[in-house]
Amino acid sequence: QGYVPIYTFEDFRQIADSCPSSKAVTSRKVPLTKANQAKYILMNDIVMPDSYDSAAVFAGELDGNGYTMRNVSMPLFGRLYNATVKNLALEVDCTHTDTGNHKYYSSYASDNYYFGFIAHNYYYGKGTQNYIDNCSVTGTLRLDAIDVTYGALVGGRGDAFITNCYSNVDAVISADIVYAGGLCGFGNTVYNSINEGDLTVNARTYRMNSIGGIGSRYNAQISTCYNAGDITVHLGSDARCQAGGIVGLQESYSDDGAPHVLNCYNVGDITVTGYEPASAGETSFGCPAGGIVGASQGEGADIKPGNCLKLRNIPLGTLIHNIEIVP
Repeated sequence: QGYVPIYTFEDFRQIADSCPSSKAVTSRKVPLTKANQAKYILMNDIVMPDSYDSAAVFAGELDGNGYTMRNVSMPLFGRLYNATVKNLALEVDCTHTDTGNHKYYSSYASDNYYFGFIAHNYYYGKGTQNYIDNCSVTGTLRLDAIDVTYGALVGGRGDAFITNCYSNVDAVISADIVYAGGLCGFGNTVYNSINEGDLTVNARTYRMNSIGGIGSRYNAQISTCYNAGDITVHLGSDARCQAGGIVGLQESYSDDGAPHVLNCYNVGDITVTGYEPASAGETSFGCPAGGIVGASQGEGADIKPGNCLKLRNIPLGTLIHNIEIVP
């Protein structure tokens, strides 16, 4: 009730065009309008044109209604702000080279490029919360950038709950600095979600790249999630990484609730190549890798495998917190 129906790409384009652009927002004070706070619902499958690209700030609700947006080659929105996206399937096919200068997607350096197929990034901070529920992303991605934070759903960091979601994106990402997750990028709370997409990262120079099957670098909760995607990291000269089947780096700050990884399972392979140990007298950051978490830091970081079972012990068709394991 109260939803605006979306029948065609032109209907969807009008939404994006009516929302404020994140390129024009220079602070965390987001302009709210009738258009970007409204509730929308898909009434058909929609085929997106190759030319679509948007920096729209979306603060409303988008209900996919079980329909699929196909041929998605760039994120639907620039940023989410107290938004809800649910019941939406995306079929994606993207080959993209980014050259930097994206301050409007990032709260940090302008070369920091956030990339996800629902949105580049979130606005985050006190009083903000975004929700992504029952969404899926499938397809391929080839992305080359300077400094990238990637997740199939949403790239950026922020205050978000991601629940009952699925990703199967064959992603190859090349950049000087890489934070990459098969499902989401940085610091979201994730429950009951699955990634089956392979993630290949070519990390050229940075010493703290983080790569994970669900998320890259986390100070939030990840519970009852499953990764079957293979993670392959190729390190350039002097590059280092943390790589984990669920999350690359789990960290805790004094002002955060204690993060945990609970009841998660990984069957994907993790491969790191190109690592060169530091020479005598040099500081070594190492290249920690783990089946669940690559590395953790901070007193509150907590890993609780809990009641995870080996896959061969779970009957086919079993429902585990709304996740169905099928052949």
